[in-house]
Amino acid sequence: SLKEDDEEQKLSAFPSLVFAGHTKPVAHAIFCVGDTKVLTASHDCTVKLFDASTGACLQTFSGHKGPVTCVAASRDGSRGITG
Repeated sequence: SLKEDDEEQKLSAFPSLVFAGHTKPVAHAIFCVGDTKVLTASHDCTVKLFDASTGACLQTFSGHKGPVTCVAASRDGSRGITG
């Protein structure tokens, strides 16, 4: 339909990236640090920080005893919290 075509056209205007590196499903992802980074929480018990423009993994935070299902970051990106 015409409406579906319009929606597809809007979505195709955004570049797509793959943020690879987790070994199990990602439960949550947020943009942070002025939308220049992406922070992800995964069932593989890690949190990863990615460059939002390239998709490159910048850092992996490990040590959680179970799946990580949510993540938040301070406005300046200097601190994060997971659950």
